[in-house]
Amino acid sequence: MPVDTARALAGIVHEMPTGHVEALARSVASLPGPDRARWPAVLGAVPQAAYRQHAERLLQAWEAAPDLSGAAVALALLAAVAARDGERRDQVVEVVATGPASLHVSLRQTRAVVLDLFSRATREVLVVSFAAYRVPEVVAAIDEAVSRGVAVRFVLETVDDSGGALTHDAAQAFRALGARAEFYTWPAERRPAGVPAALHAKALVADDCVAFISSANLTGSGLDHNLELGVVVTGGPVPAQIAEHFKSLMAAGVLRRV
Repeated sequence: MPVDTARALAGIVHEMPTGHVEALARSVASLPGPDRARWPAVLGAVPQAAYRQHAERLLQAWEAAPDLSGAAVALALLAAVAARDGERRDQVVEVVATGPASLHVSLRQTRAVVLDLFSRATREVLVVSFAAYRVPEVVAAIDEAVSRGVAVRFVLETVDDSGGALTHDAAQAFRALGARAEFYTWPAERRPAGVPAALHAKALVADDCVAFISSANLTGSGLDHNLELGVVVTGGPVPAQIAEHFKSLMAAGVLRRV
């Protein structure tokens, strides 16, 4: 199998849930080659529409190596997903806090965790926050990560979509990044009708393998002064599940790029 094709398959597997990869492998296993006439059946075998774009990428990558049989591609997919799932299986959970210290429990500090996550990222970081302001050190860490080639996606609340709960858009804290990062919102028209609904989640996910889930917004108070609590999950399935959840919402248009 050509190296470029193998890398493409590994990248596709990285973006998809295990069950979807297995369904994709079953759908191509009996094919003699990358037959475009069979594409609709292969794409239809992926259970969730949001992930069919990854199946299409697989077929396009396969066309670059037409001598590969479907059985060979299926085996490569299953081997890649088994290796990925093995890496994710071992999981470590740490408690993270902002505010007063305790004599009885040693906790990691929120600001340190956020900065460490960006410094260690190698591929991509997802950032979800309700509010964001007065975090120049965080902006600098993100800028440095982007300069290393890390893709950064923000999901942030806006004044208009929040119904006045915010006084300024959270994205303003990161305006210096410009077009070097992607920004998404949850538009008001995609929220439940007739009831208040806020983009209230706070999470960071690096490389689908480390997730920080916290009560803290990306604000000076949230990182340094409030009494906040969260956890860092390293390894296991949770980081990828969080990232896949938001990527699915982006692909479905529930979260809109701005």
